[in-house]
Amino acid sequence: MDQFSAIGPLIPGYRWQGLLGTGGSADVHLYRQEMPEREVAIKVLRLQSGAAGEAMMRREANVLAQVSAHPGIVSLYATGRTTDGASWMALEPCQPPRWHRGGAALSVAEVLRTGVLLAGALASVHALGLVHRDVKPANVLITGFGAPVLTDFGISGAIGLPLRQGEGGLSVPWSAPEVHLPNVTVDAAQDVYSLAATMWTWLVGASPFELLGGDNSREAMVARVLSAPVPRTGRRDVPESLEATLAAGMHRTPAERPAAATFGRLLQQHQRELGLPETALEVLAPTTGQHAANSSALAEDDPDATRMRTVTVVDGATAQRSFEFSEQTQARRAATDPGANDSNEVTAAQTLAPRRGTIGLVIALLAVLVIAGAIALTAMRGGGWTIAPVAETTGGIAEPVSTAIPSVTDLTVEIVDGQLVASWQAPDPLPDTATSPFGYSIQRAGEREIFDVTSTTSVQAPAVAGSNCIEVWVRGAQGQTSAIQRACVTA
Repeated sequence: MDQFSAIGPLIPGYRWQGLLGTGGSADVHLYRQEMPEREVAIKVLRLQSGAAGEAMMRREANVLAQVSAHPGIVSLYATGRTTDGASWMALEPCQPPRWHRGGAALSVAEVLRTGVLLAGALASVHALGLVHRDVKPANVLITGFGAPVLTDFGISGAIGLPLRQGEGGLSVPWSAPEVHLPNVTVDAAQDVYSLAATMWTWLVGASPFELLGGDNSREAMVARVLSAPVPRTGRRDVPESLEATLAAGMHRTPAERPAAATFGRLLQQHQRELGLPETALEVLAPTTGQHAANSSALAEDDPDATRMRTVTVVDGATAQRSFEFSEQTQARRAATDPGANDSNEVTAAQTLAPRRGTIGLVIALLAVLVIAGAIALTAMRGGGWTIAPVAETTGGIAEPVSTAIPSVTDLTVEIVDGQLVASWQAPDPLPDTATSPFGYSIQRAGEREIFDVTSTTSVQAPAVAGSNCIEVWVRGAQGQTSAIQRACVTA
């Protein structure tokens, strides 16, 4: 009988509910905390994991203790040991990722919103001199409030520490090219690459260097990551400017990638271009000397290196508020009771005033006083969460189809020697686009849809028994597209 089938590890103050999942060195269980009453996800290190496993869990706890108040990072509630002596950490319970391998691609709006949130989270981690090192779709979970959060900081490392060759490529489809090379150190640019590759995956439904029906072994994929150009998503609702931003984030040269905060601001710009609500870019401003202190503590895996942090919010250029996070952040914090901490706990939350109901009027009045005291707050507090200026937008998603963009003509499709062959005539003149002016989608019975772009007026793909269809459109410079032309053939 499995050891977790009836009861899990015994932890005083927590009632075991069930097993949520297993990993390389730890298992995650659902517990019911007795005081305060709430469900928590507890990650328990297996006793046989040894010193390496202990160091990994201490590292993760030490990082989360400083950054888990961020709305884009999973919350850490407590740490301790089971009655058997195994290390554990209690985390915010989350749902599985919205995207999984083989699942449908996500909307541009959702990918941009999540990208800005995670860019702020990574910029905050980088501000402390740390790097996550394993950003990928599977490590972005969903909270009970429906918000995406970054998880699994177990292999995070201090900026500048050396990497053994191949050590950084634990998740090859989303790892930066340089981690596969010799004489490499931990660098924040590696996280930016992984975030861009993760966003690309959400938009397409596959990682950037996977080949449909091709060789996707580790060796083959590493070779493509090191040498092949970053492919385009090919989605007709992805503007050319966003394609360029993702390519910049996945630039083969680390120094050419934007910093995480800059990457987030570029994503905000795309939200504005598409008429989407702009997501707040929240970034931690570390106190003086904290970068070096955190790097040292992380390198030594000091279990006592956790500490509470003062949290401040900067709204625009001047106004600072001591407790008003974004609405999403406050919702997550409302589920946390920092007064319940015991000697085993490491808290990463601050008590927040509610924003709804009758107290909302009080909050509104207090806001006037808070803004008036912005300068005093700035002097008293040594750092905190900063929010990039937000340009409020209204309305829905911008319509991507424009009658100003002419369509292709004379679209034909046929099957030649087992290949679907499509061709068309380009409009004259073509819109002023920097790169491939045509987007297309191939739909074949029983096969995943293919999105791509091209600068030619013909494409081909293996045909299948049954329906074989293609849609072709012209791409405008600002992300708008022409009306779609469609043709099909049956094999």
